[in-house]
Amino acid sequence: MAAPPTRGSMLRDRTGFQSGSRRLWRFLLPASLALLLASPMGLSTPSAAQTPSLTTEEANLTADDGVASDSLGQSLALSGDSAVAGASGADVGGNSNQGAAYVFVRDGGSWTPQPQTKLTAGDGAAHDGFGGSVAIDGDTALVTSAGADVDGNNDQGAAYVFVRSAGTWTQQAKLTADDGASSDFFGQSVSLSGDTAVVAAQWDDVGANSNQGSAYVFARSGTSWSQQAKLTADDGAAGDFFGASVAIDGDTAVVGAYQATVGGILAKGAAYVFVRSGDVWNPRPQAKLTASDGALGDHLGISVTISGDTALVGALQDDVGANTDQAQPTSSFVAEAPGARRPNSPPPTARRATSSADPWP
Repeated sequence: MAAPPTRGSMLRDRTGFQSGSRRLWRFLLPASLALLLASPMGLSTPSAAQTPSLTTEEANLTADDGVASDSLGQSLALSGDSAVAGASGADVGGNSNQGAAYVFVRDGGSWTPQPQTKLTAGDGAAHDGFGGSVAIDGDTALVTSAGADVDGNNDQGAAYVFVRSAGTWTQQAKLTADDGASSDFFGQSVSLSGDTAVVAAQWDDVGANSNQGSAYVFARSGTSWSQQAKLTADDGAAGDFFGASVAIDGDTAVVGAYQATVGGILAKGAAYVFVRSGDVWNPRPQAKLTASDGALGDHLGISVTISGDTALVGALQDDVGANTDQAQPTSSFVAEAPGARRPNSPPPTARRATSSADPWP
């Protein structure tokens, strides 16, 4: 049985308009499909008989102190039996829209209806928007405040690390960009893998390029976090919004730039792959991922995710057949060892060998 995906609505809840809730569902996978998903040999298109079936709603998670316009569920993250839901509109201690994040846990197969804890920034202020983006991996959670003022810089943005010990969460660190500036909105997107966090600032000006965007990598040693790298597109331009989405798995990070012009096509969009060797990130992307059928305004890179050697990149406004702006994850980029593909399965969109020195085609 697969781990339960998360779904929900910001507008339908028990406490008021936009106080928010998150609904948890479980999918049942046929044995053949479950084995295929776990296989290192690549994915093939499942048959109709293999289509996952939606069974039951497991839980409806709400904040025990939720009120109208909290927007619980604006952001979500799931790791094992723990879920984090952001509520960037929550008022905290009289601070309007300071924001909060709630941690829910599953115990004995059932989700507790009330949160395990409510996370807030130790130095939060009004309109920080804490909870706009969240991530969790094991006993570490990352919550951002893209609207936070830092050292006098309005809306520079910050990210907060929380750790859990014996069921109790405490703030471990506050992450900010070494070269942050006003209106960077650092923290609009975030990802976490073990002791490494990627936090993006899609409004960051790079050189003379306004809003080109960047992504910052932070690493933990013991209980201390430090900035390890700043990632930018080597061919970036003004208004690319590089960092609109980020994802990391181990030593590989993917960063989306949904407004990037590709081959003269405006806002076709792209995603960039970066790799780390030891403690050093290569400042040049290992690959630039673009859709082979991309078109004007597709916005490829609005969302990204990565698992092992497979990256999935969303194109929010891709036209599919006669369906204008049929939102879908239109392009997947698969990395696999030569000869590992399943018999009779379609070739992957992109392939590379197992060596990290080999490029994504």
